[in-house]
Amino acid sequence: MIVRSLLAMPMIWQGRFREALDELDKASKLASAKAKTATDLSFQSQLLSLRGVTMAFLGDRDAALSLAAEGVEVAGASERPLVLASALMLACNTHQILLDPGVMQQAQALSQLAYDQRLPFYKASAASFIAAAHYNEGEVAKGLDLLSDGWRAFQETTSRANQLLVCRELARGYLMSGATDDGLAVVDDGLDRADNDGEENYLAEVLRLKGELLEQQGAPAAHSADAYDRAIGVARRQGAGLFERWAIERRLALGGTNDA
Repeated sequence: MIVRSLLAMPMIWQGRFREALDELDKASKLASAKAKTATDLSFQSQLLSLRGVTMAFLGDRDAALSLAAEGVEVAGASERPLVLASALMLACNTHQILLDPGVMQQAQALSQLAYDQRLPFYKASAASFIAAAHYNEGEVAKGLDLLSDGWRAFQETTSRANQLLVCRELARGYLMSGATDDGLAVVDDGLDRADNDGEENYLAEVLRLKGELLEQQGAPAAHSADAYDRAIGVARRQGAGLFERWAIERRLALGGTNDA
């Protein structure tokens, strides 16, 4: 069970969502049917939370949010702070993949837990999610300021996880604020990370945002079309249904590219 869940984690990071779900299915069959001990509850929480993230990437909103909530509930029952911190961070990921406003509540809970338990990685992660959540409330400048600070704190932890997610959120903020050059620089950074590190879970989103930023910049339509087409191809290969739909909507809105 442990090996199956450990296999699923890098698969999610690499954008291999269908394969990850298959491993989680196999892990679930080996898990305790009636988790009661702290150890059993810890593993059950991890499986639920990882499945929630995977379902979010695959575009099943209802299942993803339900699994995320259940994962946090089971983690709380384990009475292990690190288990709860992990479940809360994965719940934040699930909400943010879907651009669901519930991310703020989860991120604030994670931030408080990380502060109380002195967990710098989770504290920096929470700060990044809270910053991005401000976009949902129309506070783009505040979100960008907080996200820039959170990004620096996150890098100080030396972790390489979730970096493409932060690139996606910074790019979203720059797009909403009209800071096109900054946005494109962040997108290029994200694409370099994908090429060098193999992190591809948010690759389709970074490509979609590149297309939108190029549109905002006034670049030839063919450049945006290429970014959208690449985003659609990546999302389709990964099975990332929501990301594919968003990229298709932008591609259709762009229309023809005869002016390129």
